Amino acid sequence: MTQGSGRGICPYSTPQVRLTLDGMNEAIYRPRQPMTIAELRDVAQAATAGEPRGEGLSDLERALIGFGLAAATTALDIDGMRACADEAAARGATADQLTCVLLLVTGLGMHTLHEGVRELRPVVEELEPSVYASPLTPEQEALKQELEGDSSYWARLETQLPGFLDGLLRLAPTAYQRFFEFCALAWETDSLDARTKELVYLAVDASPTHRYGPGFRLHLDNARRMGASPMQIDETLDLAAQAPPHRGVSW
Repeated sequence: MTQGSGRGICPYSTPQVRLTLDGMNEAIYRPRQPMTIAELRDVAQAATAGEPRGEGLSDLERALIGFGLAAATTALDIDGMRACADEAAARGATADQLTCVLLLVTGLGMHTLHEGVRELRPVVEELEPSVYASPLTPEQEALKQELEGDSSYWARLETQLPGFLDGLLRLAPTAYQRFFEFCALAWETDSLDARTKELVYLAVDASPTHRYGPGFRLHLDNARRMGASPMQIDETLDLAAQAPPHRGVSW
């Protein structure tokens, strides 16, 4: 790929390279504008407009969501993790519930796959055109039918992340299979109801150091389908807005 033919200049290249291009009419890397909590609130309010406000979060749900926000890799707030776990335990949380929250927020690493696979496509199409130009193999087709099937959940994910599942299947069929296996882990326990699980996802996708729009929209839709009230969604966003920045973890 020739310089300038992609979407920009890698921001991690040498400073000298970046400086020589500064001010030129090249496609130079520029960070996107940060997404704000206000924008996410607007999306949530538009989705719930006209609905009764309903009940708010329970004290236990607040503590569990707070634990998830502290434990997420985008924060790794060690002190906050312990404090929220203690608070959740005092409110009646079980070890299974706390572990389930950890499994849920560990899924943030999947967002690297979500975006990375899709951004790789034009690069791979130049390097190895057959990867995307060729039809799926019979083995890939069988795997797709087994794992995606006619599930409305994966159809909704495709709406938010078009091309991700197909790309992962083509690039790394084993990773595609493991993706589904990992996603299922937190859902193999009924220690937390589906509504609470989706609110945990919603919170971490709205946190200040993550704010992942595709995931936010997906889990907002799912939370509403699982019975989350507009009040519970608003309060979840209030908690997310308070999540600390990642300060590092000392050894």
